[in-house]
Amino acid sequence: MHPTPTPELAAAAEARTYLWAALALCGASCLTLAAHLRTRWLARLGVRFMPVHVCVMTVLAAAGIAALGPRGIATGPLWPGAAGPVAGAACGLLVIRSDAALTRWSAARARARPGTAARGSARRPQETRVRAVRPVRAPGASPGDGPRRRVMGIAKGRGGYVPTADDYRVGLGWLLAVAVLEELVFRGVLLRMALRPGNEGLRVAGIVGVVAMFALSHIFFGWAQVLAKLPLSVLATAATLVTGSVWAAAVTHMVFNAYVWRCQTALRIGYRRKAAGP
Repeated sequence: MHPTPTPELAAAAEARTYLWAALALCGASCLTLAAHLRTRWLARLGVRFMPVHVCVMTVLAAAGIAALGPRGIATGPLWPGAAGPVAGAACGLLVIRSDAALTRWSAARARARPGTAARGSARRPQETRVRAVRPVRAPGASPGDGPRRRVMGIAKGRGGYVPTADDYRVGLGWLLAVAVLEELVFRGVLLRMALRPGNEGLRVAGIVGVVAMFALSHIFFGWAQVLAKLPLSVLATAATLVTGSVWAAAVTHMVFNAYVWRCQTALRIGYRRKAAGP
């Protein structure tokens, strides 16, 4: 028996709709949002990118838990939930291989483009360039007068920003924390929201949308990384649907992020040894 519609129920339903729309929008732009907050207000205080990203994802996860309730995003049948860590570890190993293969393929295509080698556009994995944005100055102004238009977001006011692996050098704990928080938002909150409609076609469209949304959230790193993150998004979503628990996706993501941390650590050690000389 459905409750009798009242203005209060209609207002609550409308508020939930706005909340879900805001969660979806902020989730899709989470990395860029964190970069904007850090660049505009926090970089001068010495705050690095990853802590800001963790804070953004914590707020989104908390809002999702408030909207759906903790049991709505983190639990499922007991035996599939218990198998989640095993399934997540297996999916994580597949993601590592798939992400590396797609990253190498994208780099090879970039090098094969006419004139790419001459421009020096070959990029290392995990190092993605962001097109420089030149500040606009008033006619006749000297370089020291400052730009007329403020450059926002990931582009710094000095004219451009080229993030590299060194810019995101963080401890393993930060990477594991952001893996769990991102999965709570994407596979915990947004996927559960996508599964709520009664129409099967809408559910399938919602699942595809969540998969694409997670990959597109990495546009901050360039289109090559959007493509490379599709295997992680697909396998984490499949693990959640099969096991009925978001923790399988969290383990998948944690395994992958631990691998990324290990690779970045090895790169830093190699750079230090090369700089030190024989």
